[in-house]
Amino acid sequence: MRWRFIASLVDSFVSGGYAGRMRILPACAEPVLVPLAVSCCMTCVVSAISTLRALPLSAFWQTWPLSWLISWMVAYPIMLLMLPLVRRAVSACTKKDL
Repeated sequence: MRWRFIASLVDSFVSGGYAGRMRILPACAEPVLVPLAVSCCMTCVVSAISTLRALPLSAFWQTWPLSWLISWMVAYPIMLLMLPLVRRAVSACTKKDL
């Protein structure tokens, strides 16, 4: 029963059922929010992997949150600065469909 509810929730979210109600920010915030979300996810995964490889599991939760925060504080501004350059470089390397 629980899985059906979760599946229907995901289905509604993907198809746009909940998306209309969730839009509370203006579209002009998207260039800042996309790098925020990407840098948050990437630094979370990368710092978790590197912390798990370097320390025993018992020390993970004591060390990882600060490691993640520091890496995110570095990654987010770099992503904001690099994203326009990367977009231009990719655009220069790809063909435009006519």
